[in-house]
Amino acid sequence: MQLTKTIILKLDAPDNYLQELLSVFSQGMNYASQIVFANGNDRIQKATYRHLRNELNLKSQMCCNVARQVAGAYKTLQEQVVIGQTKWQTIASK
Repeated sequence: MQLTKTIILKLDAPDNYLQELLSVFSQGMNYASQIVFANGNDRIQKATYRHLRNELNLKSQMCCNVARQVAGAYKTLQEQVVIGQTKWQTIASK
């Protein structure tokens, strides 16, 4: 049997690179969210990839992660709309 432990660490000195990366990732998610809200969930990666790579300078894997996370969020929203829990809206990332 294998035991797995999760350890939560608090950093004394914040890593500026990580904060900048998270900020740009969030900007990318907001951009992708606007595209999905306006055009639907089809081919989100194809619609956003060039902008994320060229304008926001995200690495390839991060661009794919943006598309996957935004698509998942809108899929959940769509399911909630169908059962009447909420209305169709833009999802914003902080």
